[in-house]
Amino acid sequence: MGLTGEDILCLASHDWDYLWQRHQELMWRLAQDGNRVLYVDALGVRTPGIRDWRRVLGRLRKWGIQLVRGVRQSATNVYVYSPVILPFLDSPWVVRVNSWWLGFSIQRILQHLGFGDLIVWVYLPTPTVMNLVNRLRRKLLVYDCADAQIHNPRGTVAGLIASERWVLAQADLVFTSSASLHKRAVTYNSNVHLVPAGVNLDRFPEVLERNDRSPADLAVIPTPRICYFGQIDDRLDQGLLARVAQSVPGGSLVLLGTIRTDISALLQMSNVHWLGPKPHTELASYLAGMDVFIMPYQLNDYTRAIYPAKLHECLAIGKPLVTTDLPEVRPFRHVVRIAREADEFLQQVFEALAEEDQCVRAQRRCVAEANSWQSRYEIIAEKLVKCLKAKGQAKLTTPMESGVF
Repeated sequence: MGLTGEDILCLASHDWDYLWQRHQELMWRLAQDGNRVLYVDALGVRTPGIRDWRRVLGRLRKWGIQLVRGVRQSATNVYVYSPVILPFLDSPWVVRVNSWWLGFSIQRILQHLGFGDLIVWVYLPTPTVMNLVNRLRRKLLVYDCADAQIHNPRGTVAGLIASERWVLAQADLVFTSSASLHKRAVTYNSNVHLVPAGVNLDRFPEVLERNDRSPADLAVIPTPRICYFGQIDDRLDQGLLARVAQSVPGGSLVLLGTIRTDISALLQMSNVHWLGPKPHTELASYLAGMDVFIMPYQLNDYTRAIYPAKLHECLAIGKPLVTTDLPEVRPFRHVVRIAREADEFLQQVFEALAEEDQCVRAQRRCVAEANSWQSRYEIIAEKLVKCLKAKGQAKLTTPMESGVF
């Protein structure tokens, strides 16, 4: 039995218009099943700095448009709110002011949209979100723990560890994307379920050979093409990326995604090509024109908890994938090339470029088909229905008289 007819408030950790990942996929599927979603764009895991000025301006632009046009509808049953809040997120008084403002503005939007009793769905368990959740009347609180936010390499707000523990303890239902996150979550909540990232198979058809009918901006780039796609940020080993580019002087290193760190030195290399972010609906047409995919993540407490969203998208295409030794990827070593150090990574790239085994490519597709977003979503929907039924006779959760404000 699926979930339908519910009103969901999603407090996300990144914007709806950003890279399509778990947040949008699940909210989109819930909306397709007849639930209504108010998706609140990211509220920030840390105080913004100078290098965040483009994002800040982008948020101000969205907010300005909202003042004129109101909250926008981005898909059937999906409404997106891009709030503007005070920076200086480490300040207790700023947290209180932001929480009040968000509660006030979100309640007005919910009333305007005619939303009723809420399922509150949290991705970003900051003190601001904790205070906001604490004042919302809700029938269910879901925490979808998709990242090890407390180990974010770019820093976090003060109090994040405590506020995440509060969200974990208060949640009626917890999902985690990796075994590492699951192990931590069960310390604070007994209703925790491991549901890793999947792949939308309709958007990622199998490609056994490189597609010569590539998009125009890709078609002019020399082959062989080695590709990283996704967020280009501090998690990546830029030194390793540079070595990959140097190792294929007649080929190309192609980067697809939004840049969130300084890669100017990398972009000075003649065979490194950044094509910017691509809509998720168009991504497969670019991936079809690649020869090898790479995931050159540094290894630290943050990345060791990552179950890469792109893992099964790469496998669905069928092309070789070379990655650093991420714990969550190890179970797929029969279809993924895993390297423990830089020289081995380069060797795996060379071997992947020479790969001609169509059987292993078909095997990759089979693994992807066994890890579809549809199957993941069915598990999540089942757990939601079960949890709602268990609380069917209980009163709605109301704001606690705890003096959080």
